Amino acid sequence: DRIYAMKVVKKELVNDDEDIDWVP
Repeated sequence: DRIYAMKVVKKELVNDDEDIDWVP
């Protein structure tokens, strides 16, 4: 769940319409 939260935060920071997979 934490990884998902980080994904959402990073997605908001990037603010891109592209689907980027943030894998730690």
